[in-house]
Formats: sequence, C-alpha cells, structure tokens
Amino acid sequence: MERRINLIQSAGTEESQDALEALQAEPSIDALVALIEDEDLRQLESRLDEFNIFEAIGAVRQEERHSHFLAFLLDPMETHRLGDFFLKGFLRLAVRGAGGRLAGFNSVHVDVMDFSNAEVYRERLDIDILALDRLNKFALIVENKIDSGLHSDQLSRYFQAVEEHFAGFAALGVFLTPHGQDSDDPRFAPLSYVEVAGLVDLLREQHRATIESGVEILMGHYSRMLRRHIVGKQDIGDLCVKIYQKHRRALDEIYRYRLDRVASIANQLKSLILGNPDLVLDDGDRGYIRFAPVSWDARAWRDSDKSWTSSGRILLYEFANWPQGLKLKLIIGPGPVATRQRLLELASAHPPLKPATKTLNSKWNGVFARDFLPTRLLEQGTDDEVRNQIEKQWKLFLGGDFRRIEEIVLSLEAS
Repeated sequence: MERRINLIQSAGTEESQDALEALQAEPSIDALVALIEDEDLRQLESRLDEFNIFEAIGAVRQEERHSHFLAFLLDPMETHRLGDFFLKGFLRLAVRGAGGRLAGFNSVHVDVMDFSNAEVYRERLDIDILALDRLNKFALIVENKIDSGLHSDQLSRYFQAVEEHFAGFAALGVFLTPHGQDSDDPRFAPLSYVEVAGLVDLLREQHRATIESGVEILMGHYSRMLRRHIVGKQDIGDLCVKIYQKHRRALDEIYRYRLDRVASIANQLKSLILGNPDLVLDDGDRGYIRFAPVSWDARAWRDSDKSWTSSGRILLYEFANWPQGLKLKLIIGPGPVATRQRLLELASAHPPLKPATKTLNSKWNGVFARDFLPTRLLEQGTDDEVRNQIEKQWKLFLGGDFRRIEEIVLSLEAS
C-alpha cells in the first residue's frame, strides 16, 4: 500500500490527489487484523455472547413476561425463599420516587410493616400487578410499561377500581418504565428498571445462601438482561466507545458493507412487491418500503394534505428495514380523524390485527407487526440465507395474514 501511495503522490495531478485521499481513507488489512485481535473486542463479544434464559425464551421486551417474573419476586409466599424482602425493597424505591407525595407513608412505615401475608395478583381488575395486604389494609398497584404508552385515564381507573373493591385500603401506585418516566397521575410514583436491576442484584447477593439456587441463577440472568436490553449497561457502552476510537476506520468500513446489505434487502423487497399484481408500491426509501393492496385503492381513505406519502394513502404496510432487523408493520397514518378512528376500532376487534394501543395517536398507529429477519441472521447469515429467509416469510405472509387482513379492511364499508 505504501508503494501505491508513493506512485500517486509522484503524479502530482488533481485526479491523483483525489485517488490518494480515497486510498488513505480505506482501512488496510493491518487495521482489520488489529480489530480482530483486539482484547477489548474479545471481552465485548464474550459479554454479549453469554447465554441468557430471558433472551432465549423471547422475554426481553414482552411486558407480560416481565410482570410475571416481578410478581413472582414480589409475592412473599412464592418459592424463592426471599419472603417479603423484595416487596419491601420495591416499596422503598417507590416511596423515594414519590418525593413526599404520599402523605403519611414513608420508608419508616415500610420497614416496620410485616408483608409476609401479602397476596400478589396478575391482571386482577386489569392491573398489571396488584399486591394486597389485608392485615395492614394496604394495596400496591403496579403499571408496567416498556415500549407501549398509557391509555386514556388508565391509571385513574385502576385507583378507582381498588377503592371500590377494597374500601379503606391505603393504595400506592407505581409506574414502572425503563428510565423512571413520570405518569399523568400524581398518585403513581415513577420507578425505573435501572432501580429494579439494582434491587435484584442487591437481594441476590445478600440472600445468596438462603434463596433457592435456581432462583438465584434466574435473578442474575434477569438483571443482566435488563442492563443489556432495557436500560443499557455503562461498561458495555464504555467498551464500545473505546473499541470504536481505536478502530474507527475499520469499523466504518464494516458498517458501510452492512448498510449495503440493507440496500440489497430493500431492492429485493421492492422486486417482490412490484412482481405481485395485487400490490402497489408506495413512497419510501431503503429504510422504509411501503405498499398496499390494490383492492384498498377503491376506498376513499386518503389524506388530502398528503403529509405522509404523495399517494395520500392512510393505511399502508411498511417494512422497517434496519441493520438490526427487518419487520413488517401495518400502519394507520395521518388523515381524517373519523376514518382513522374507524380503522383503529376495526383493527381492535379483528385478529390477527393487534393495535399497540386502542387510543388514536396524533399521526400514526401500528395495528399489525411481523418479524421477517432476526438480528442474528442479518449479522451472521450469508446473502443467500438472508434472501431465502425473506422469500420464505413473504410467501407465508401472503398465504396467511395478508388475505385475512385484506378481507377485514374491505369489510369496513360493507358493514
């Protein structure tokens, strides 16, 4: 490479200077070798490659599974042998997060109260987690949100339901989110998964000798999964920054080739859509490929302002084509509120449509989602494996959910 640089420099032309800059920007084989042999990179790979039971069962971002496991830990009568230690620790964090808003209830009250007979329920009164202590006349209401948002008056309705069914109980609400987001109800104390992970680690260490061994392992897996996927883990982030600073040119080149795969996938998806006479391709780019059934164009579902796409279509399928995965969604976009509301109500009542929320958002509502490519295949699969997986998933979609959804949507004006 040094000889090539010398030859280009000796030419002395404007074109040779451009060639020199391009050549010097290329990562050398030595740079790639240095990246592969870097000890920090090996350490990062080791941490990311650790087996985790919650990742294996697909529970990383499923709110219901998080609620199930947290309810298990909160229940003093469960088989973990923690007693009410986790429930008390959880309450201390919640009281601290309330910032004095809970009159007559503080950490001292938590310490002196015995919660060993508390009952913990899932989805009772539609509440994610409900803990009841009948002796102390106390109720804990936990609303758990990872990716979804709140519905209208949701928290207020939970409090009202508890007051109606358990008259005279003092109630504490907890709004649990990845980073401790405030809710729209001051009776709910914000609590973060950062704090939950810390509590899990603390109790796991303090009670290692007495808790059930399988539970001790699960608690370790759970806190590591939270730090890796839900709240981020600082030391992993620091390692990534350190590696990037040392090997920027090599990593930039690797990422450029990865983006080329995104472009290749986009071209394949557009070809599949254009090759189907029942479909019409809409606006988009390589990151977002949108389309709709031709049959839907007979309906007057258009946004006159065309604030989403030039076609004005309100209801569109959209491939989210990212380096970390490929997902197909059906989205209600901007348009007349009455039309969007009718489409959302229709989706709420007919599987396989499943809106992320039953409340109409200001611009977009996702009402269907299907994974096409997992991250691992994108990172480790060959081009042929990726293409074959996309074709397989496309055929399954067209032969199944696509036809059912098309009929459901077309029934809107027929009903």
